[in-house]
Amino acid sequence: MGIKALTRLQAAQEAVAGTTLAATELWQMGGMMKDAQERAFPVQGDGYLHNTALTYLSKEGVTIKLDESPATAEHICHLFEMGIKQVFTGVADGAGSGKVYAYTFPLATAQTPATYTIEGGDDVEVGEASYCFAEEVDLSWAAGEELMMGATLKGRQWTDAEFTALAPSVALHHLNTAKLFLDATGSGILTTQKTSTFMGFKLNYPSGFMPVYTGDGQLYYTFLKYVGHKEKPITGVITLEHDAIGEAELNFARAGTIRLCRVLFQGAALTTPTATWTNFSVDFKASIQYTDVPELSDKDGNNLVELPFRVIYSLADTAVVAPGSLTVVNELTTLV
Repeated sequence: MGIKALTRLQAAQEAVAGTTLAATELWQMGGMMKDAQERAFPVQGDGYLHNTALTYLSKEGVTIKLDESPATAEHICHLFEMGIKQVFTGVADGAGSGKVYAYTFPLATAQTPATYTIEGGDDVEVGEASYCFAEEVDLSWAAGEELMMGATLKGRQWTDAEFTALAPSVALHHLNTAKLFLDATGSGILTTQKTSTFMGFKLNYPSGFMPVYTGDGQLYYTFLKYVGHKEKPITGVITLEHDAIGEAELNFARAGTIRLCRVLFQGAALTTPTATWTNFSVDFKASIQYTDVPELSDKDGNNLVELPFRVIYSLADTAVVAPGSLTVVNELTTLV
């Protein structure tokens, strides 16, 4: 009988999309793989009152729903690689020990994601899927808690497998502090921290990548295509105290005003900091527009303002964000 505690996911970034690799890295994320094949059951005019066993496969596929798990400055890169674009190699932060992974949001040119081979299962059954990418990535944070991450992944087809022997694990660094910065459109800055008011944050990043099935003699998808974020924009929620800052942002929501937003999540200090980066970090920057004027919510009798937003392209703010980015700072030279 399968044991939940022995359920795990292992992964490897593919050198060639769809070419299976040994998945040697253990992911510190919970989740389950599902064989998402599509099977047709034709109904025939055969003179019987019940269906016969006629059936055939019409599509192959795998879905992997990653549970909401504590985010780390190392493993969160994999989700951004699969859902935003492939970076793989960190840029040295000058003389510091930090390595910077910059995941800029696409604007006028499609970007290419990294694809992964993923193994998942427990002590009874293990499945493997190649050409895995992220359909969407989710981040969430609440005051007094750490940054959390989750995702919905898709792969080509389920193959029975066994877990690959693991490579040595890397040190993981959690992100347990947060700062919010909000500035006016056209100001050219992202430095005005909103203190004693920031209570929560959510971000949903639909990747914009879709699997394309073609007549290539296979039931799985042939390639991925980026279709943009107009139909499924990048969205989120900023939660504030209902104080002077919260009231001001409500007025910006009423007016449809563009805001420049930065949310900086940090963890432990880097081995060798610089003036630019001092801690393991995830840094969100974007031009945003609130999409609703919400009623007040409360937590334990404390009134809060939960402001939903969408990421937009702002012509007045191209020097700051165009339209946004997620930057990760860790100490990995490359992603293993």
